[in-house]
Amino acid sequence: MKKLIYLSICLGMTVLMSCGDDNGPEITITSPGDGDTFTATDSIVVTFGVTDDIDVASISINTPGFFTTTVNGLEGESDTNVTLSDVVAVNDTPAGDYSITITATDNEGNEGSDSVDITIQ
Repeated sequence: MKKLIYLSICLGMTVLMSCGDDNGPEITITSPGDGDTFTATDSIVVTFGVTDDIDVASISINTPGFFTTTVNGLEGESDTNVTLSDVVAVNDTPAGDYSITITATDNEGNEGSDSVDITIQ
């Protein structure tokens, strides 16, 4: 009887542990487009959507050597679909190729990301 109880507990724990969310958020960048070119006097409008089956907890927009923005505290029932837009000034950014990466984390710690490549002339 002890073995049956132990087996039932182990089986129950296995089922509970495997039922968590293991899918990261999905990101869709709508602007800028992959391969877009900007000048040093332009502003870039970064527009994107994030969806998750449970909840989006945080989002970061990152371009190494250029800019970084993080949005935290998104946890809540309405945050399974998030659409954001951020205007980024290009002033004083050296000419070159950059990658804008959007990374989102859900409240289970799963991550998803998407990126576009841009050029600054």
